[in-house]
Amino acid sequence: MKVETYELDEVNTEHPECTDESLKLMEQMGLKGQLELVKQPEPDATAKSFPYRKMTKDEHTVYSILCPGRTALDRYSDTQVPLRVLQVAALAKDHFKNLIVLHPQTVAKDPVLIGCESEWNSSTWFILARWGEELDAWPLLIEKATKKYSEQLISDLDEGMHKLTGLKDAIKSGVSGAFMLKHSGTDVSVRGPGL
Repeated sequence: MKVETYELDEVNTEHPECTDESLKLMEQMGLKGQLELVKQPEPDATAKSFPYRKMTKDEHTVYSILCPGRTALDRYSDTQVPLRVLQVAALAKDHFKNLIVLHPQTVAKDPVLIGCESEWNSSTWFILARWGEELDAWPLLIEKATKKYSEQLISDLDEGMHKLTGLKDAIKSGVSGAFMLKHSGTDVSVRGPGL
């Protein structure tokens, strides 16, 4: 079983790029997010490291396509969760409201463990780990997601076109039948416009 984890190698509590000048500019410009990011803990406070990173938009999209199934870690039973992933989850549980396993819905292959600060369906996901017999490289994951998404779009379009063709045929036969009955002198109880 192969495992990839995504903890940051080093959680740096100091921000070398945060000079007095950059702090002053952040304050002048009201950059609350940047100020929160570089904020130093109070001298009495215990620094709490956060060794996880947000999923990129690309990762979010690719894993959402390849792994549309979502199961809370405490309910996940498709495959055995490896020890290393359990260790990551044990450390992450205090940082997140939810630990979720993203997985394919048909075949239990290469699940991904994510952490969410709020509801599991929020757009902010933190990638924690993934595991499987063969962990495809990122370029192959993109290729597979693109192919799967294209196939789904084509299938949806084909289904929609089939429904529209059926509706079109029903309208044609319904209108022509009503038209024939009207002009043959038979009263038609369901009438279209102008009939």
